[in-house]
Amino acid sequence: MTINFVTVFEERSGSSYFMDSLNSLPHIQAESERMKTLPSRERQPAWINSFFGLGSPHLEAKGFKTKLSDVVCPDRFRSLIVAHNCRVIYLTRRNLIKLTVSGLNAQRS
Repeated sequence: MTINFVTVFEERSGSSYFMDSLNSLPHIQAESERMKTLPSRERQPAWINSFFGLGSPHLEAKGFKTKLSDVVCPDRFRSLIVAHNCRVIYLTRRNLIKLTVSGLNAQRS
């Protein structure tokens, strides 16, 4: 049985590193920020249903990451992740110095 998950993150929290690490494991599919890259943000519910609706017998875990600010309708999002029995991983960065340095480094590139 595949475990469904959603990683909700705040800016500069290490979510890309976290998801890349998960995705490097052979039986885990960890998608990047697909919600904000959809052609129309109103298509988010349909995309979530199709993503979790596809059978994945070879996977132990399957999920994606998103910022709450990229979610069009938080109530609908909540009902979908409950309907798909998703675990929620919330990433934040508490160390304000590291958060600031990370933000400054991001501006340099």
